[in-house]
Amino acid sequence: MSAPAPRPSVVPLLWYDKPREAIAWLETALGFESQMVVGGDEGASSIPS
Repeated sequence: MSAPAPRPSVVPLLWYDKPREAIAWLETALGFESQMVVGGDEGASSIPS
């Protein structure tokens, strides 16, 4: 049995001025689905699936 493939060590990161609008656009335009959206004083963070 072979060992599982290693996880990538580079993680892409994008910053948006209007995160909630960016999340909505990514979901509509590219079919992304958020698994979790965390709101805060400065906006929102999303973990896409």
